[in-house]
Amino acid sequence: MYLQATMLLTLTLITVALLSRVASENSSVRLCRLQDRLLPEMKFRRVSCSQCYKYMHESNFKPGMKAKLTKNMSLVIGNITVEASMSSDQLTHTFINEAATQKWRKCCIKAADCCKEMIEVTGIANGSDWCPGIWDGWMCWPDTPPHSTRQHACPTFIRFGTTEDNCELTVRKSCEGDGRWRGHPIYQNIQWTDYSSCSVHSIMERRLYIGVAAYTVTAVALLPALVIFHLYKQLHGHRIALHKNLFVSLLFNAVFEIWFKTGVLLTAYDDTNNGNKSVLKQNGPYCKLILLLTKYFRLTNYMWMFCEGFYLHRLISTTFAEERSLLLFYAIGWGFPLLPVLIYALLRIIDSDRDCWAMPTDPSEWVLNVPSLLSLLVNMIFLVNIIRVLVIKLRAPHHHEPSQYRKAVKATLVLVPLFGLHFGITMYRPQSGTCQWQELYVYLDILLDGLQGAVVALIFCYINGEVHALMRRSYRNFLELRNPSFSAGPCLGGSTVTTTQTAF
Repeated sequence: MYLQATMLLTLTLITVALLSRVASENSSVRLCRLQDRLLPEMKFRRVSCSQCYKYMHESNFKPGMKAKLTKNMSLVIGNITVEASMSSDQLTHTFINEAATQKWRKCCIKAADCCKEMIEVTGIANGSDWCPGIWDGWMCWPDTPPHSTRQHACPTFIRFGTTEDNCELTVRKSCEGDGRWRGHPIYQNIQWTDYSSCSVHSIMERRLYIGVAAYTVTAVALLPALVIFHLYKQLHGHRIALHKNLFVSLLFNAVFEIWFKTGVLLTAYDDTNNGNKSVLKQNGPYCKLILLLTKYFRLTNYMWMFCEGFYLHRLISTTFAEERSLLLFYAIGWGFPLLPVLIYALLRIIDSDRDCWAMPTDPSEWVLNVPSLLSLLVNMIFLVNIIRVLVIKLRAPHHHEPSQYRKAVKATLVLVPLFGLHFGITMYRPQSGTCQWQELYVYLDILLDGLQGAVVALIFCYINGEVHALMRRSYRNFLELRNPSFSAGPCLGGSTVTTTQTAF
């Protein structure tokens, strides 16, 4: 009897000791809340980092390289399961560049910091009606009192593309009166964070429509100007030929810009495609060809601007001697841009063959930017030297052609809009200020870019005195043809039309 009592007491003590140990171990487990689950710290780090990877936009990854997230929160590349570790070479090789990799790592670090914060502040919030601290998959939310809404800046690592925007957008999360985070509008049993204000879709769509409108105005302005230059034989000199080529370049650039924006880019924001891939995501040869033509004609804009400056510089510096042939100018304006565009296409095929090449990539974009910037720089030098030469000649006591000099001076006054030097103003984007100011700056850039052709047509055609005289003469001839007894009044003008080409 005594032996049985002793054995029973021993078993009881062992059981109590085991239960105490288990309870002690459980109490020492560090738990973090991931969405609606409590996970041990190490598992939380692995799962949250996997979700950071999953939720990143497709534009951050090489085509077809993004790993898939399984039900047990493991990442799989092909048939290989990969640990969600920031030091994993297999995962880092799936990203399109180092900037995208750092965005993922930044998200993982934020999640780990959130877990530490949850562990450190456990029990601080008094009352069970507080919403508990949580990592929602993108952001960390601390313990929050009921009937309140927290607001934070949208995390930079969820932005579209691989570059960060300096304009802060906000995200909100609300705590209900019963101590639970507000549920999803449709799936009420799932906690929900309102990231709708972080979306840039409406902003990007609005920018595209403004760009389309600006280029449409340019196309409408250039077409009649080209017709006018073609119809009047008095406007067929070398300088007018340069103007016509610049106009054609600007017109085709406007047409292909409109085509690419409406036929490719805007399809990415179309909600009526019934789940089908947009043209942008299909990444077919058709959209890449449109982009290449857009890039080509954009570069020809700069080259013909350069030709205009080069021609005027030679004209004035050699005492208004006319060029015998424009073959060199045609080679520069239409031929040279083919080389950078072909190099650009090869680089995109090798390095970033996705999304119809709509997302800029640094190495390839500079192949096009360097010639454009150099042409602007040289034109600036031309402009300064032209003004210097004109000032010297105008001050000379023996000059015999003051009217010709005056016309050339007027030509220099339109060099700035003609050569596109306003692009230099919009190359720098403000790094601070309100979102409204930064967005206004973007709209100004879009309008200056899209309306350049319209401004050039206005200056060189629609407000040009010689064009006005030719149009008045044509109108007078039309009236006389309909009514032989008609005699031109003074308002129509009867002066002889001159064809001095330095007027342009």
